[in-house]
Amino acid sequence: MRLVLALTLLVVMHAVPVGLTSDGAIDAKPPVPRERRIAVGKTALYAREIGQGSPIVVLHGGPGLDMNYLVDDLAPLAASHRLIFYDQRGGGRSTLSTGVTAEQLVADLDALRGKVGLQRMTLLGHSWGAGLAALYAAAHPDRVERMILADAIPLRLSGLSGYGADLRSRLTPEETAKVDEALEARQRAKTPAEHVAACKAYWGVFARAYYSDPEAASRSKGDLCAVPGQAIANGRAVNESVMGKLGNYDWREMAAAFHMPVVVIHGAEDPIRLENAREWADTIPQARLVVIEHAGHMSYVERPEQFFGAIAEFLNGAATQ
Repeated sequence: MRLVLALTLLVVMHAVPVGLTSDGAIDAKPPVPRERRIAVGKTALYAREIGQGSPIVVLHGGPGLDMNYLVDDLAPLAASHRLIFYDQRGGGRSTLSTGVTAEQLVADLDALRGKVGLQRMTLLGHSWGAGLAALYAAAHPDRVERMILADAIPLRLSGLSGYGADLRSRLTPEETAKVDEALEARQRAKTPAEHVAACKAYWGVFARAYYSDPEAASRSKGDLCAVPGQAIANGRAVNESVMGKLGNYDWREMAAAFHMPVVVIHGAEDPIRLENAREWADTIPQARLVVIEHAGHMSYVERPEQFFGAIAEFLNGAATQ
């Protein structure tokens, strides 16, 4: 499988969000979403907020995906935080741009920061979103208060060596055949309906490979194929564009200059190997690593109490520093 396809991470499905108590325990209080479109030049970024309290800007994975795989699964944080989600340029319900670059995504995030009224941000980045958080922190260190890097993309491209093969090795032969068939359907798809159907066929099987326990995929409330078919197709182009222009990236020197508090949260059985999370934590001066056992790439789904507990401990500790 091509690296860019393996990099387009994540989940499937939908349901009712819950809340979170101050110690990280789950509490059933569904938050009410607030939606808006944020103009950045000729681009409109689709944003959604849930919850009240200290703000956290959430950066989804991809590149080229959208917030829908994360919003409901991260809703426990909305019990005590104002969660600000948005679809990155070129994907989801934002403007479907082409030729997207990481520099544009960083500029978009800074524009969003101003439009939502924040001087400094707490950033929670999942997968590729952790990379975007780091790139933003390098460009605007005075505008980042702290960062949560969850199941992060590696600090350098070489960390992805073998990633696609590792994912496929987690599938049964029957699942592998279904994924290959779905990939061919994605390549053939021309109409919006065909793109949605192929997306569902692909992620309905391949998402299982991202979990420590494949059956845990059914517990996700997210939906990777919730947006219109045109957005699904364009998101794949965004993935190729952003990753292609990053090239043989290496962010070690960049990350070593960070001075904000950082927590790196990583599933012990994430297909992005644990050594990559250790490298993030070892490189960033004020970073600490939290390893969640029996969890894969969606540690917030497989071990929610440990995941949200780690965030609560980090945010409470950072607030007193």
